Amino acid sequence: MVNQQFAEVYYPKQNPVGKRFWIGDRKGQALEIVGVAKNTKYVSLAEPPFTAIYQPLQQNAQNRMTLMLESYATPRRC
Repeated sequence: MVNQQFAEVYYPKQNPVGKRFWIGDRKGQALEIVGVAKNTKYVSLAEPPFTAIYQPLQQNAQNRMTLMLESYATPRRC
């Protein structure tokens, strides 16, 4: 998945779903866009939107990751 900013920068006025792109050079496997996520803030509410790519954990395991989720339930402390 990519975020809205990525879609607007690299595929303006197009539906990016189904498009393929590479990270780095074209020697590796191309990534296919399967959806577009809303832009979000990571550090500050004042930060401008930036391009983001989201990959499944099994395809791109990292030492440091961020888990994002949305819930309609009222948050409770455990």
